[in-house]
Amino acid sequence: MKRILLTLSLLTAVLWADENPSHPLEGAWTGQRIVEGGKKIDPATAKAFKMVFRGEKVSVTTNAGEVNGTIQLDDSKNPKWMDIKLTMDGVVMTIPAIYEIRDGNLQLCHPEGEGGKRPTAFEVSDGVVLATFKHQEVEQAGAGQPATAPES
Repeated sequence: MKRILLTLSLLTAVLWADENPSHPLEGAWTGQRIVEGGKKIDPATAKAFKMVFRGEKVSVTTNAGEVNGTIQLDDSKNPKWMDIKLTMDGVVMTIPAIYEIRDGNLQLCHPEGEGGKRPTAFEVSDGVVLATFKHQEVEQAGAGQPATAPES
């Protein structure tokens, strides 16, 4: 019986994956290098900066704590657009960003704070944050992936 359930779980996961291909952004990303307003952030602080993307949801963790929100992508733009909406103390903050994924790295560029204009290039300048993140392998238990059952 356990083998039948495991087989059905695997089949369901394969069918789900075929119908719901994941975006390359999916998963966990750890900060590698962050430049704010032309000033490089301390490497230890950059590495404490983590982002986890699951569908349209994002979780951002820094030394100051964790904030959750949503993203909206427009991959038809060049560079690609990402609107990040984070909820902090009951207030929704929208950050217009550009992004690219290359060689296992995510490069994200956005204005400092809310309300700024979306950057048009991945360049360091006053009022702009340029961040590089490294993709991390994460366990996906409970995220549509089947659990393995012991042989009976």
